[in-house]
Amino acid sequence: MVHRATLSNEAALRAASQLANSPDQALGTLKGLFDGYISKYSEEQANWQEAKAEMDNLVNVTKDAQAKESAINEKFKMQDEHEGKLQSIAGFIRTLDSAIQAMHAAGDGKTWLDKYPDTKKKVDEIYSAHPALLAQSSRLVAAGGKLAVGGMSGAAQTTWMSRLVQEARVYLNYLGGGLKATHS
Repeated sequence: MVHRATLSNEAALRAASQLANSPDQALGTLKGLFDGYISKYSEEQANWQEAKAEMDNLVNVTKDAQAKESAINEKFKMQDEHEGKLQSIAGFIRTLDSAIQAMHAAGDGKTWLDKYPDTKKKVDEIYSAHPALLAQSSRLVAAGGKLAVGGMSGAAQTTWMSRLVQEARVYLNYLGGGLKATHS
């Protein structure tokens, strides 16, 4: 167990080192993950519409009052799970957006998403559906076009970025997605 943790830490440090040495690679990876989360959000919405229609149909054709009540309760349970999943995905979108924006700091008042109007429109819709995410303050700040994370040293920033990428990849895989092609 200790050996596995040591190997995992070594892998994280190697990944962090690679990200530090190649900001373009890090940016490309973050954009790919970002695209993956946008796709997963859309898929979850489509899946919910399908499941909701099926549950509505089940409720409509059910004659027994107890069975109808059970179907309605199950639909509400499914809706709560769906909303939680969307919130979780939207949270990762926000985190990745903030990280990419910090790396893209141009000082012209534009966001990196201004280059991608279709993606920006989708992101704006997601943020509108989850306004609490906008109220969260980010620990990411732009510092002369370089990523600065809440007063961390360069090595700590690199480790944080590597962990963000790893966490985002793991969760995206859990959701059934993978790394998308970047916007380059």
